[in-house]
Amino acid sequence: MSKPAAADPLLPTGGATLKRIGGGLMAVKLAIASGHSVAAVPAWQQTLMNLMASEHGCQVAYFTGVVERTIDGRQVLIARAHCEDGRAFDASRDDKSAPFVIRACQTTC
Repeated sequence: MSKPAAADPLLPTGGATLKRIGGGLMAVKLAIASGHSVAAVPAWQQTLMNLMASEHGCQVAYFTGVVERTIDGRQVLIARAHCEDGRAFDASRDDKSAPFVIRACQTTC
């Protein structure tokens, strides 16, 4: 006999469903009716997702290695964007108003 799966304490119980998406990733779809607040996507993520789609044909599945730091008054940001098709890109900017520098990851990235 197998034990029933334990509830994940980080997931809301009302109206949450799991859905398998490209690359075997799991995404949580939260129903508005669940009564749980859904955090807004940070502006930098939306900007980067738009750039990835328009400049690289990449639908961003998720980000890793996100580093946000204030250095000498500048808001530095570094992140790796993972596309639904398996590609990955490193992105960085050295201030909030600076454009992102995007570099395609190779096998060593």
